[in-house]
Amino acid sequence: MRGAAAGEMTMTRLETIATAQKKTRVRDAIFACFVALAAAISITTVTTAASAANVTQR
Repeated sequence: MRGAAAGEMTMTRLETIATAQKKTRVRDAIFACFVALAAAISITTVTTAASAANVTQR
């Protein structure tokens, strides 16, 4: 009986760890999307500023 209870406890603990890892992966993916979006906005802003500076110099 003790072994079965320990096996169930281990399985529950493993399931808890697996669930936590899945949540972490989702959070990491969302963070990566925000970083990519910020990079795209930064590149667009720098390109626009460089274009404006180039037009001003003419």
